[in-house]
Amino acid sequence: MSPAMLFLYGALTVLLFSDAPFFDVQTYYELVRTGRAAWALGQLCYIMVMSLLYALFVWACSVAVLLPHVELSTGWGTVLKTLAVEPGIAGAYGCPVAVSVDMALLNRFGAVEATLLSIGLMWLNAAFLGTLIFACNILVGKFCGPIAAGALVGLAYFQMFLGGMTLGSRLTFFSPVSWVSLKALGFSPYGPPRPTVLYAVCVQGAAILVMGAVSTAVFCGRDIHERYRCD
Repeated sequence: MSPAMLFLYGALTVLLFSDAPFFDVQTYYELVRTGRAAWALGQLCYIMVMSLLYALFVWACSVAVLLPHVELSTGWGTVLKTLAVEPGIAGAYGCPVAVSVDMALLNRFGAVEATLLSIGLMWLNAAFLGTLIFACNILVGKFCGPIAAGALVGLAYFQMFLGGMTLGSRLTFFSPVSWVSLKALGFSPYGPPRPTVLYAVCVQGAAILVMGAVSTAVFCGRDIHERYRCD
């Protein structure tokens, strides 16, 4: 994923969940009928489902922009393999591309495997950002969630440029949004240290569970603030 696409993905994710938890005119009736704990858990489940749909939407858009120059195949195809070996060849034909193709990834994964892994990582990361916004908005206050999630998006963008040059690849271990891109993860014992897929899954999964549990417990024991009233 290119830096511009990573920033766009992160910004849209923050925008999607910026208002979590989602209050409307029916919220008070729902709280009375279901209870606070069930309502909060329902909100978290909604974030998980929306994150999956969002990840599938982003993947579908990445395919749609290439229409009609795509075909169904389980392999990488000649074009991607050529770009991985000779990155400048597209410019020679008057078709410059902004995305680099990593031959190590092509050798490590099949096309279907990499696609499913990318969608899974995007789903997990969107759920992580959504839960972070949900938790911060409850624990600290409205708009704190989007600020915290936006800071992580900015950190990922910084890591791809100045951060990588000044602080090295170790900064990637503290940049969850960077883990959406397979190129940011480590698949080889050689080269600079990078987080693995297992590391990305475990850290974000644990964070989702902890933030969800803590924010639900706090929400159940706190009066609904006046700012959530919907008259």
